[in-house]
Amino acid sequence: MIRNALGLVIGLILGIRLTEYWDYSHMRSMTKMVTPQSEDRAWLFNETRVLCLVLTNPLDITRMKAKVRSTWGKRCNKLIFMRSQIQRGLNGSTFARVQEALRSIYRNHFQGYDWFLKANANTYVIMENLRRFLYRYDPESSLVFGHRQRSDFREGYMHGAAGYVLSRGAMRRLNLFAFNGNSIS
Repeated sequence: MIRNALGLVIGLILGIRLTEYWDYSHMRSMTKMVTPQSEDRAWLFNETRVLCLVLTNPLDITRMKAKVRSTWGKRCNKLIFMRSQIQRGLNGSTFARVQEALRSIYRNHFQGYDWFLKANANTYVIMENLRRFLYRYDPESSLVFGHRQRSDFREGYMHGAAGYVLSRGAMRRLNLFAFNGNSIS
């Protein structure tokens, strides 16, 4: 009886120790598997460069800037905030404010970025997923990704609240042709 109890206790102790060892070695192998993913993320960060333009309401710009910077904004290659208030000379429409912001980005920050994300301050973007999606496309092509809103005209327009992404080629064409005094309609 004592011999059986002793065998049971020794078996339990060895079983627990072997299980702990297996869990430890399994965790070490899992850690090694995570390292290449973080290296891939760093590589993709440099390979698919995204400039993020965030339009904010002037009343809560400080609070919203802090929220975006502390969450998804730190994963942008460059993060720029612009107030969406009506400026002198603009007709007050949302399109005029976005047009002025995109012109400014084109004039001052065009070089060095492949994609241009326009988002509102209350939009949340998972930048790693966006980069994985954008990587397979050529940034020199004229591409726009976002939620296409239906409207009175055939092409529709990209809904700004959901955010949209312009390729370098689309940003170039937009600024050289559409915003250069030509009528878009």
